Amino acid sequence: MTGERLRALRREPRPPSDAELEALAARDLLKVARRDVRRRRAAGALLDQALAELDEAYSPPQT
Repeated sequence: MTGERLRALRREPRPPSDAELEALAARDLLKVARRDVRRRRAAGALLDQALAELDEAYSPPQT
């Protein structure tokens, strides 16, 4: 093959390989997992704050 034909082959779109598709799927799953962890941490922080406020509101007065 000539150099021009090789360059043309490199420019032609090709379907992604199975390994590339798996890597993209793994990347997407990792993004979703990270987002889920951030949401859970934020929800946990809000829950901790609410519990602390409840403890303060319902604890007997200190003498």
